[in-house]
Amino acid sequence: MAEQILGIDVGKHQLHVALLRPERKPKLKAIANSADGHQALLSWLKQRGCKCIHACFESTSTYGEAIAAILYQAEHQVSVVNPARIKGFAQGELSRTKSDKADAALIARFCAAMHPKFMAALARGGQATSVLGAAVGCAQGYLPTRVEPLGNSDGSSDNVSGKTLGLLESGHQANRAVDQRPH
Repeated sequence: MAEQILGIDVGKHQLHVALLRPERKPKLKAIANSADGHQALLSWLKQRGCKCIHACFESTSTYGEAIAAILYQAEHQVSVVNPARIKGFAQGELSRTKSDKADAALIARFCAAMHPKFMAALARGGQATSVLGAAVGCAQGYLPTRVEPLGNSDGSSDNVSGKTLGLLESGHQANRAVDQRPH
């Protein structure tokens, strides 16, 4: 497992990251949530000697899909976690600070302490997720926000059974019910 942890607070236009390394102070950085920003993040990690990191962020929208794919393709380990788990972790730390920097650091500490499962639903060659991978991810606590079948070499895509999509929708409904519970 990677000793270097990258917590990412994902926003529509910006990513706030916190890099945790053994025996060092956390490094914080804000980058654009764009192709140029993603490449800047990879360069920043490389400058710090990060060969294999465990990156972690909340599954809150589609805004994190591109950075997940970029990190995954760069052979880093990626975990996408239910926001309720991180909220519970924050409550356990008695943390009430709410800022993008603080959230990135919190996500990194969560990842270091809880060792969430790695996302395996991305294809090494692209961003599309397999339905089977997404279904396995649901069982492990990762609920994708969008599911697309992997494309075949001829440009067509495989048919998806309604039963599998029903299972995925049930997982999304359960996740929404947890998020809407009174606290």
